[in-house]
Amino acid sequence: MIPAQVLVDHLNYSKWATGLLLEAAAALEPGEIERDLKSAYGGVLGTLQHIFLADRIWLSRFEGRGRTTMLDDGEAMPEFERLRMEWPPLLDRFQALVADFGDAGVGAEFTYRNLSGKQFTMPRWQALLHVVNHATLHRGQTMAMFRQLGHKPPATDLLFYFQR
Repeated sequence: MIPAQVLVDHLNYSKWATGLLLEAAAALEPGEIERDLKSAYGGVLGTLQHIFLADRIWLSRFEGRGRTTMLDDGEAMPEFERLRMEWPPLLDRFQALVADFGDAGVGAEFTYRNLSGKQFTMPRWQALLHVVNHATLHRGQTMAMFRQLGHKPPATDLLFYFQR
């Protein structure tokens, strides 16, 4: 188990890094942000959408609502401006949850169903670290896409977060 404050630090890092990436992506041309770069989620926008939707699903699980689909009925994939508006407050809600859980709560068992309906149980802290790690993985992929498009990506390593 790890202390709640360590999780808060990692969630703060994830919010910081996501903010830098959103800022950098805002400077891309529409044709660049939407270009299919043959990545798992297409390109920059598709990858950002994937991270956002995954964060939203995990938050709903922690809040006891447990989404069963990536998108609601009739909901379109979020456009970039929607990501910029909705993502930071969503990440703030993760931090509030961990503060409410406290040290004992982050060690408590957490049961959820994945999008296929399969049930899993693990300590909350493990699932929360997964949320941060998942976002980090895909932000890294997006950094490579920035380079493919001829742009320098922002420096989002955890070390840079701690050194700011």
